[in-house]
Amino acid sequence: MAKKDINPYEQLVEEASEEYVALVYSIAEELAPVRPWWHVDLSPDQQIWRWLSGPRNEIMDWIYTAGAYMGWEGPEETLKQWEKIFTDPMAEEMIPIFVVSVMPIELLEMVQAAGPKDAGNHVRKMEKMVEGRAAALETLDRRDDEVINVPEPPFAPPPMPVELAPGTAGWPLYGAVPRDSEGISSSGEKPAGY
Repeated sequence: MAKKDINPYEQLVEEASEEYVALVYSIAEELAPVRPWWHVDLSPDQQIWRWLSGPRNEIMDWIYTAGAYMGWEGPEETLKQWEKIFTDPMAEEMIPIFVVSVMPIELLEMVQAAGPKDAGNHVRKMEKMVEGRAAALETLDRRDDEVINVPEPPFAPPPMPVELAPGTAGWPLYGAVPRDSEGISSSGEKPAGY
């Protein structure tokens, strides 16, 4: 039996396959330094920042639109059961193709990577964090509008004159207004609470 001739290209592929895989792994960090957003372990602050600055608007708009076609009333009901968009057989008939065709890639990747149930839990968690952040920002904004009235302490001269250098005993200046021992300023007014 004659030895089978190997195609030179086939031989080249076989020789380069191991180096090719090693090369892909070596340049993966340069090509994709951050893996998909659901994969990285982030702190809650980092998660909320990434969700708000990333795919949130497109994903939530699409989910609410698809939820309206599914017959769900309001955002709360849609958030509770939006996984049915991907699992309910009736969704294919209820959601028009022009809505399905504009599904955000981030949402599709999230559902494919984690499954509809885990993706739904993640989206609900992130939306709860968005609500908490909005409430916190509202509280901070409200605090900025309030004028905090901190009363000034009453004028009370020290019990003894202060002597910084020998022969210079006197009463200290409160509020940079010269006052005498009776608490009366040089302009003749007595401070409130004296």
